Amino acid sequence: MAAVISAQIKQNAYDYAATNKGPSLKMGHDHELVDYAAQKILEEHGSPEAIVMDLKKKEAPPVKTAVSTHTRYNYISKGDIAGVGNTDLPREGKQTKRSYKRLQRANKYLGAPIITERPVDGTERSEPGPWGMDCIVSGKGKGLEALLTLKDWMTRESLVFKLSRQTNNEVLKVLNRLERPMGRVQFNERFQSITVDNGSEFLDWKALQKSVTGSKKPRTLGSFCHPYSSWERGTNEQNNGLIGTIFLREQLSKPTRKLRSVSYSNGGTTIQEEYGGIDGK
Repeated sequence: MAAVISAQIKQNAYDYAATNKGPSLKMGHDHELVDYAAQKILEEHGSPEAIVMDLKKKEAPPVKTAVSTHTRYNYISKGDIAGVGNTDLPREGKQTKRSYKRLQRANKYLGAPIITERPVDGTERSEPGPWGMDCIVSGKGKGLEALLTLKDWMTRESLVFKLSRQTNNEVLKVLNRLERPMGRVQFNERFQSITVDNGSEFLDWKALQKSVTGSKKPRTLGSFCHPYSSWERGTNEQNNGLIGTIFLREQLSKPTRKLRSVSYSNGGTTIQEEYGGIDGK
């Protein structure tokens, strides 16, 4: 006798199996949101957090669905956003872990102003002008080239220049090239203060302050962080990490490397990076 299976039994089995698939995607039918998220990550090197901040600031197209940062990371990890994976994220979806290593004795700069002694207060971030400056070196054994990065602590505007060597003289050349077209007064208005670490490339801090125009007035106020206090320039440290994902450190020494301009999103703010040039602002 042939077995007879009721259609209702089949339907019941299907419905029971469907209970294991979990809830439907919040933004599954919001195609504008999916497309915007993919564009922000793939083309602008943005993070899920930057997407959420854009939506809060209403800088993104109007969407139908509110999705948290944590949920967006889950969607990316599971492959629910077509063409986007963890490797496409600025930090590849990985948390930064602090590495511990033997400390080297910090350089001493006699008479150099310390960050806490600046008359221009950059900690409040109330107005543009206070900048941080740092160097990113090439990968170990990959060459002597480096990137010089400057970042406005209020506007988050960034400038990036390639150095042939990580030396004080190379840094001085970049600052001189920045000052010449605008003059000392305009340079001082834009770069009211520049804070650096205790690296040897910033050793001659008086020369870095000296105007290329020959004026006796300094073009900017230079100051140093306290030794082993990278947290005093947290904005620069985070910025360098993001830049490192775009300008791969191990590729800086390649002779075919061309100067280019890129943009990416950092905390909801679009940053124009001029690689080896001046942005003209």
